[in-house]
Amino acid sequence: RRHATQAWLQLPDAAEALYMSGSFFHYSAGWGSLRLEELHAEARSLFLLTAFKPKGSELLRKRALQAVERSRGSGGRRGADRE
Repeated sequence: RRHATQAWLQLPDAAEALYMSGSFFHYSAGWGSLRLEELHAEARSLFLLTAFKPKGSELLRKRALQAVERSRGSGGRRGADRE
């Protein structure tokens, strides 16, 4: 915990804070939505992140729909290149 706090405190600017936050949400996967608000303080900008993480069944449904879309985009010929 201490290392994460130190990393946040040592960020040089708001762009780095946004990059670090975006990376967390990208690599922790499964988030349904993310909302970002900027709060202006005297010393520096503060960001408020609000996220929604769907239930396991909703996440599985979303992944299944994405797989169907991908297979449609490739013409449904997933293993055709191997023949």
